[in-house]
Amino acid sequence: MNWQAAVEKTVSGLGYDLVDTERSARGLLRVFIDRLPNDPTGEFITVDDCERVTRQLQRARLHYGHGTERALDDAAALVWHALRLPRRPGAAALRRAVSAKQQAAVDVLVKRRVRERVPVVYLTHRCWFAGLELYIDPRVLIPRSPLAELIERGFAPWIKAGRVRRVLDLGTGSGCIAIACARAFPRARVDALDISADALAVARRNVRRHRLGGRVRTVRRQAGRRTAAPPPMCPCCRAR
Repeated sequence: MNWQAAVEKTVSGLGYDLVDTERSARGLLRVFIDRLPNDPTGEFITVDDCERVTRQLQRARLHYGHGTERALDDAAALVWHALRLPRRPGAAALRRAVSAKQQAAVDVLVKRRVRERVPVVYLTHRCWFAGLELYIDPRVLIPRSPLAELIERGFAPWIKAGRVRRVLDLGTGSGCIAIACARAFPRARVDALDISADALAVARRNVRRHRLGGRVRTVRRQAGRRTAAPPPMCPCCRAR
């Protein structure tokens, strides 16, 4: 697979523009691949820059799976974040020159990824779960729950989304599951519980980001302390 095809495959899976992935992929390809003929300084991001970062990461023998799956994914995420490109960049943003300061910002992130083994999500503070962008830092685990796909489908065919009124998320962490459930079940009120005050601070930040403060409540509970009665089980569980 050549680099152009590899970058295209990466962009399709990173979720930078979940609404229009194809257009986003083409846009990011222009960022990595285009070197304009009238640009004698070569200051536009090219596929060579992505390849350089990718090789640095490959030589470091890093582990993946915390939001990315391979070195190329990490390279694309770090470059995108360092250049502060918008989620849906226009042609002007994609074809702008890259300053020495921005190049240095990429290098700083790469060095931390290699030397400290910090997952990319903790470096960029960006992660997607069930199609939703979230703020993430080391106070919480990086969202990787297989529930994402179930939530996006509204737990169909077992549950009718319109009938769900209460949701309880125990050990909410970043609040990813609670927030995703609030979006999937628009008539439900969600309680997001955790024993960690630090985790709940991240969860509240994400709740505010998605403007769900009226339906998602963050609650701290000490270990061993009983919570209120849980919501009734779904019919498929109650039948067992």
